[in-house]
Amino acid sequence: MLFVPTGTGMRTALLEVVGDCNSQAQLPLEGDAAAPCVWERQPTVDLGKVPLSQPRTLTVTCVLKNTGPLNLAGDMRVVSSPPEIVVKNTGKFVLTPGQCFDVQLDVTAATAGVKTAVINFGLPAECGDAASTIKVEIVEPRVIIDTIDFGRIRLLTPTNGEITISNLNTEEAEVTSIAAVDASNPHFSFTIPATPQKLAPGASVKIPVVFTPQARGPLTASVRAIIKGKESSPLIGEARGVGFLPAIAATGYTFTPWTVNTQSPDVNGKVVIRNTDADNALTISNVAFVTNDPSFTWTNALPTFPVVLAPGSAPLELPITGPNLARELVQRQPAGAVGASTNPEVGELIVTIFKTNYFRVYTSDDIVGCELAAALKNVVALAVGIVVAWVFSLAPLSILYFPTCACLS
Repeated sequence: MLFVPTGTGMRTALLEVVGDCNSQAQLPLEGDAAAPCVWERQPTVDLGKVPLSQPRTLTVTCVLKNTGPLNLAGDMRVVSSPPEIVVKNTGKFVLTPGQCFDVQLDVTAATAGVKTAVINFGLPAECGDAASTIKVEIVEPRVIIDTIDFGRIRLLTPTNGEITISNLNTEEAEVTSIAAVDASNPHFSFTIPATPQKLAPGASVKIPVVFTPQARGPLTASVRAIIKGKESSPLIGEARGVGFLPAIAATGYTFTPWTVNTQSPDVNGKVVIRNTDADNALTISNVAFVTNDPSFTWTNALPTFPVVLAPGSAPLELPITGPNLARELVQRQPAGAVGASTNPEVGELIVTIFKTNYFRVYTSDDIVGCELAAALKNVVALAVGIVVAWVFSLAPLSILYFPTCACLS
């Protein structure tokens, strides 16, 4: 006999048995008809990504739902699970109609990779087999730190910059510590942010750094950042720059011995200033005596400072020479001179300073030629003086002048 209930609840029937001689018997039949098991489940649950070494406690809602009219009982167990997924609420449960079963679990995030756990809800046999798979991906932090290059900075000149730590993941990352590798480095000063510090996806943290070079040449300093989950591979950010200071190469002058309290005829004394830096301009802000010895004086006004010497440019030379006498210049007699410099700007500057309506100044880049002419003109001047003293006519002067010009040229 089969029992196929057509409705829920206690089902009854009366069975009559009829035999010979008008004999009969009645037998009762009973059967309890339960409502069918009706439920829904999530066959696969994807928890997404969890950062390495950042444990999480998660609740997966409504993994199993009782959609029938009666209570649904079960005994949930873990079929398989890696150490990184710990299911917490295993055991017996009862779901009333419409009620959901939530799975509570811990993700330890100990190692990277995709982790999968399988759970079975242990429903009665007549309800069928109900199981779900839970998946989570544990990802290594993708955090980077950059490098800053300050370039060439003049000595003792503070320059601000920053090193950036960036989270490239779609998950949160945590910076557990930041420290300067060499805190005593005199050239770089870091302002270390507070840690630990969590970085949202795409977020960054700035490490301000000030570069104040104390010495010439390439200089570097580093900071170390520890990211949770990658403690064995700290991030190293570098700050680097080059300290420079243009050096002045100056050459003085030694006069020939001369009698006390008389002016030396050596009028070619000069100071030569060179820029020895191949990459940076040298600014001459001033040239002045630092001693009080009156034996040395400037014969003419100095250029207007500052004077800038470009890298590789000709040196700054300050000679001025010509066939003129101080007494005649004071009397404003017509005279001329040559301002000699291999730097065209300096030559033009000399002309601007000394040119008057009675004193003509020319420029030349032939410093050696001007110096030779300054010396040789004295010989010519002596010869002219002899001719004038003997009261010769102008003809002897012309005879003296033209051969002299040929010799000097």
